[in-house]
Amino acid sequence: MTTSPSGLAITVDGAPYTAPRSFDWAPGSSHSISVSSPQNGTVGTRYVYSSWNDGGGQTHTVTIPTMNVTYTANFTIQHTLTTSADPSQVDGQSFRGALVHSRRQRRRYSNANGGYNFTGWSGSASGTTNPSVSPWTGVKTVTAGFSQSQYTLTVNVSPSSSGSVSKSPNQSTYGYGEQVILTATANSGVTFNQWTGDVTGTMNPVTVTMNSNKGVTANLSAIAETFRSRPRQVVP
Repeated sequence: MTTSPSGLAITVDGAPYTAPRSFDWAPGSSHSISVSSPQNGTVGTRYVYSSWNDGGGQTHTVTIPTMNVTYTANFTIQHTLTTSADPSQVDGQSFRGALVHSRRQRRRYSNANGGYNFTGWSGSASGTTNPSVSPWTGVKTVTAGFSQSQYTLTVNVSPSSSGSVSKSPNQSTYGYGEQVILTATANSGVTFNQWTGDVTGTMNPVTVTMNSNKGVTANLSAIAETFRSRPRQVVP
């Protein structure tokens, strides 16, 4: 009785053994052979039952022939794959620790949180191909790197010489979800009317949430002057 790989647990006629194990049985006698599955190996490795070489089930009965015979239980080797994301907040539900067949490993990422871009693999994997498939040789630890998306906010004033717009915070780019307060300031004799572009309305200041490149225009106009006529006095 053997296992592939060697040294795994077998059960013969209800008794536990470690393979390989030889038995002297009379031809024509019947015996029960079985293996448990999965079986643990070294840390991060386990063995999952695949088949017996005689085509029998995981537990089955064999009848001994009139010649020497070998029964081999075949197992698939599996290794643990530990995954993480850097920075960790993009992880969400995108990574799962998994046992993976020894002949192939698959590593995937999912942009669980908006506003992040996948930058590459590190640890037991490398490169930027995603998903990534490569030969499997043992226990693996893989980290997926991400960078936060950066967006620009362009502000204009119309007419251009009628006032100004301040940004708080005043930066060249902004991260995903960052909020920016825009305040329109009109020159003397000019009044603020409304925002147009990626922000609309008459509220001033106004808050912009950055989730893409944005352009906003503050529209101003001259204050209309009101003239009131006086009664004309006639001097005799």
